Amino acid sequence: MRGVVGESLTPQLVTSFAAAFGTYCGAGPILVGTDARPSGEMVKQAAIAGLLSVGCTPVDLGAVPVPR
Repeated sequence: MRGVVGESLTPQLVTSFAAAFGTYCGAGPILVGTDARPSGEMVKQAAIAGLLSVGCTPVDLGAVPVPR
């Protein structure tokens, strides 16, 4: 997901997207990671909430490297 945090990228949007993704994937573990940006924790927690809401098991990887 990409967007400007607080504008086009909101906690509600992240939660909804993660719930839709979790519904698509089905119940089971889904890996969740973040990068080093200050907003990473908020995005990660919103994604975890969405995944939990549809019966997935989020696995928090913490900070992970991302490609540039």
